[in-house]
Amino acid sequence: MTKDEYVNHLKIFEGYATHMYLDTKGIVTIGIGIAFFSPTDAKKLMYMNRLTSKMATAEEIEADYKKVKAASPSFRSEFYKQYTKLDAVPTFLIGEFEKRLAEATAGAKAFYPAFDKLPSDVQYALIDMAYNLGAGGLAKFKSLKKALEAGDYETAAKESHRIGPGKDRNDKIAEWIRRGKLSTGDFNPSNTSTRFA
Repeated sequence: MTKDEYVNHLKIFEGYATHMYLDTKGIVTIGIGIAFFSPTDAKKLMYMNRLTSKMATAEEIEADYKKVKAASPSFRSEFYKQYTKLDAVPTFLIGEFEKRLAEATAGAKAFYPAFDKLPSDVQYALIDMAYNLGAGGLAKFKSLKKALEAGDYETAAKESHRIGPGKDRNDKIAEWIRRGKLSTGDFNPSNTSTRFA
């Protein structure tokens, strides 16, 4: 698996939009699962006002945040566009995503010291878990780690199940881990640039 292939899966797993939306837990989010826990978090990115084509002010960012936060839940990120007038500037959105992905990769490597020897599908499964749960959340999967150390990819796949993500995401991560016994490591986190489409 390549980085671009993983990013395409992550867009499906997490959702993707250039405007703020609510994730499945009701947290204001942007891009690919970049959570904002307060208006202050949202103000860390730069935005353009779709109506005026000008850079957004701090007041506009806070207003968008509050409107989205108060909106009715929906499974479609596009639904929330009606509550917003701002879109994140692409370079800032990509930069924030790359930072989050690098943190998740570092978390996966800390969790499994022999990370670089794992097949790429298994590496991206661990990165996905770190992206979704944080490094601290991934660290709790001790049975998964033991199974990987033993080369038991079937047990590792079963132990990768998370509470929270949907069945499709859990099934896909288990599938990637099961592929471990069939492939060899070819991971290179910088082998392609991130493409947002």
